[in-house]
Amino acid sequence: MALRSLKVVLVARSYNDLDCRIPLIHELASIEGFTASVLIIPTTSSSGLRVAHPLLVRMNIPCIYAYDLLRSKLARHLCYWMSRHVEQSSVPVVSHRVWSWIWRVMYIWLSKSSSIRNGVLQLASEAAVIIDDIAATPFRSFIVPLLANNKSLQLFCLSHGQNTYLNLWFDKLPDHRLEGSRGSILSIYTPSDNDSRILESNYRDVRAVTIGNTRFDTDWILDHQKRLLGQGKSLEDFSGTKIGFMMSKMEYGLDPAEVFLFVSKLALRDNTKIVLKPHTRGMSLREYRSRISDNVTIADNVSSSEIIDWADIVIFTGSSIIFEAMIKRKRVLFLAALQKYQTIFDALPPIAVLTAVGALDEAISRLEHEAYDYGAIEEFLASHTHNRIPGGRVCAAFAQQIVSELSIEAY
Repeated sequence: MALRSLKVVLVARSYNDLDCRIPLIHELASIEGFTASVLIIPTTSSSGLRVAHPLLVRMNIPCIYAYDLLRSKLARHLCYWMSRHVEQSSVPVVSHRVWSWIWRVMYIWLSKSSSIRNGVLQLASEAAVIIDDIAATPFRSFIVPLLANNKSLQLFCLSHGQNTYLNLWFDKLPDHRLEGSRGSILSIYTPSDNDSRILESNYRDVRAVTIGNTRFDTDWILDHQKRLLGQGKSLEDFSGTKIGFMMSKMEYGLDPAEVFLFVSKLALRDNTKIVLKPHTRGMSLREYRSRISDNVTIADNVSSSEIIDWADIVIFTGSSIIFEAMIKRKRVLFLAALQKYQTIFDALPPIAVLTAVGALDEAISRLEHEAYDYGAIEEFLASHTHNRIPGGRVCAAFAQQIVSELSIEAY
């Protein structure tokens, strides 16, 4: 019998989970009778209590932490207090060493809670459960096998994010192949063929299905995101060339000394303003601050979207956030000269790739004055980000797939 409404439970373990899934949740919200909730789960390494997202409030979607399901009010308060004052302590020895010991004890205690287990199953009953690829590694959270092994639940497993690297060190795990959690083939929906290749080479009992990147859905980037978040005004306008540098993690093929020497050289350009954006997943530039020129603005608390909107040119070393800049038709420059790994961005047109640091001035000048190959960029997006879905409407295409699998009538 066809269903007349859609109940969705998004299972998240980090901010990036929410960032990647909210565009899809927004698309699903167009279904008549749609209801959604977000369940933030603890893992063996984190309480999950730091995870939140401003768009959940604006979309009227409740965010439920596993601890909210504890019967004891005192136990709930204890969990929140421990996370705020120990896990999130500004003192490294407390937030790392002390928390690590405390969390091991708390995690075992929480995993034995029948109220959490029963509450999770009740929340997920008769729902489409959207979870990331942690479903293939159930040992990382006691809640995962509870959901993944329950045959009565409709599970939609999506990759955590997009891997833009072709030969990153942890993409090769021949001696650490991991079992799927259901004892049968686990389907994982991925943003690109590259992600599908990596998943299937490193996991047993996994079938990767490329659907495109829901986070960088074209309608979301150009319309819905800006409408829901508003127009940022943290950055001052500038009459010269505005450059946004979207950083990726240093351990992803970068030498910090080379990166900041490059930034210092870039800062010497006349009539140029540079804004440096640390990687959004916990990257701090505190230890590197002395190497960064005073002419460079470090935008820790400015959203990537606002920096991209502000910039004339967006430079990067491999982070997938550059897809947003491409969709917004910004002139982008991949700093291949600083990146030791191969990436999908090596295939960008020559005007969008810097292969030698010594050619920096010439490369920026070309971006300032020459025609840009937007056609090649659109083809790149179609191939690597949108799975050749017309208009880049990845969320609409996958929402239709969910509707079809659940036999929901009104869409």
